[in-house]
Amino acid sequence: FPRFLCGLFYGDRMLTRLRKSLARLLGAMAYPFIALGVPPNYMTVSSLVLCSLAAWLIAEGRLFYAFFPFALGSLLDALDGTVARAEGKTTKFGAFLDSSLDRYSDGVVLSGFALLYTSPLFRLVALTAMMGSFLVSYSRARAEAMGVKMEGIGIGERAERLILIAVGLAVPRVALSVLLILAIISNFTFLQRAHEAYLRLSA
Repeated sequence: FPRFLCGLFYGDRMLTRLRKSLARLLGAMAYPFIALGVPPNYMTVSSLVLCSLAAWLIAEGRLFYAFFPFALGSLLDALDGTVARAEGKTTKFGAFLDSSLDRYSDGVVLSGFALLYTSPLFRLVALTAMMGSFLVSYSRARAEAMGVKMEGIGIGERAERLILIAVGLAVPRVALSVLLILAIISNFTFLQRAHEAYLRLSA
């Protein structure tokens, strides 16, 4: 049990290995976009448009229908970097745009949940999940700017959060439970990264 807790606190390496395995799958899925010469930045912007459509459907209470634009938008977001590298079109602006629009996508989708629920408590859960998601991303960017690598640190990185949201949309009756889990693990991940940054920067 103590070893299990330590594994949670310092980051689940199994998740990191899983992400590397999925990277090969994404490479195969990116092939049609590479063959067609689709500009990666177009994919990044399209991802935000689709997530915005999903957010509108969520706010309207059409969670199951929101799953489809959300899933497609998340897929495009996962593939844009792979396509950019394969086409030799990686740029600093592209990386900046991708990272920035990811935050917009996170915010707009979780805002859809906040607008869906009328209960102040449920809205607070959605807003807590949103703040946690932003802090997870910001803590990584800030720490890595100081030379502290954060890949694989934390149980609620963006891929895991997107999967949770997708589950909540595909199975609407568990959406609120998923949102609560998202709020907990995103903020816990921030604490994990804050602790990791403290240890490394103090050393």
